[in-house]
Amino acid sequence: MAKRVRGSHSTHRPGGHVPVRAQKPPATPTPASSTSANPAWDADIDQAIDSVILETTEVTIEDPVVPAPAAGRTRKRVTVKSDSLQARVSAENVYVREDLRRIAVVSAILVAGLAVAWVLIVLLDVLGLY
Repeated sequence: MAKRVRGSHSTHRPGGHVPVRAQKPPATPTPASSTSANPAWDADIDQAIDSVILETTEVTIEDPVVPAPAAGRTRKRVTVKSDSLQARVSAENVYVREDLRRIAVVSAILVAGLAVAWVLIVLLDVLGLY
């Protein structure tokens, strides 16, 4: 792990936001000449700048694009490193599932055998015990 320096503002974590820096307020201009104090002159310049901006700027308004639903995508199978803990757990789950299946099969065979023996011995009285 890298050593962190106290008070460092340049650390940036991937996936996070860029650190926000406070912007300095713009310096207030001092009235140096009488031409900048003339409001009519300012309005003429503003109109000229606005007309130049409107001529050079292309404004387009488009409809928002609706993203297509992701129903067609299939899940990708995550590959796991063979020496990881998750790989060991998944391998152990396979063995447990197989053992439970074997236990269920043996239990079903025993229950079926007991049912057949009961029918033969009690109901049909094959051995003559009853």
